[in-house]
Amino acid sequence: MERYDNLVSRATGTSSQDPSAAVGVCVNLSYRVNGQVVSLSGIVFCLDPVAGVVLLQLPDSLDISLIRLSALVDCRISQKPFNCTPISLKHEPSLISNRIKDAVKKQLELNMKIGVGVSNEAQMLFNELTKTMSVKWKDTSIIVMESVMINEPYTSRVCQLLKKGDTAALERVKKVVDAVRHKLRL
Repeated sequence: MERYDNLVSRATGTSSQDPSAAVGVCVNLSYRVNGQVVSLSGIVFCLDPVAGVVLLQLPDSLDISLIRLSALVDCRISQKPFNCTPISLKHEPSLISNRIKDAVKKQLELNMKIGVGVSNEAQMLFNELTKTMSVKWKDTSIIVMESVMINEPYTSRVCQLLKKGDTAALERVKKVVDAVRHKLRL
């Protein structure tokens, strides 16, 4: 904690113990790496006393170095300011909201592809069918193209039409089920 206090007070030139006071200050740090003292200059990007680290943005780049506070030997305010392009962490709230909605939607879609109470064999068949056809689970049955249902034991013999007259779809699904079962050696 002493090194943290030292870094904050030296980086800010005050007796402040608020880590945010050091953010944006140009510093020259010396720290130990494998027994050798290394010097690094940059702008304090973040100071986290709980994690025990300081993040330093290097001059003339967007690179960030992470330095353990326990490794610090010395900290001095730089007499000359560095030319650093500030890294912007600002985001549009609507962008964040849309990304969250998209992530939730994708996860729900993935969850819908996992059969509940079905065998590994059934799940493997389902996964292969999704590559070429529109499929979904309805309880323990696989619904293919909204027109064919496959029940246990998930073979072509148990494929049933959901819509009358769509025999072409039934025959196609039967052929695909047989080919997939052969491919997976089921």
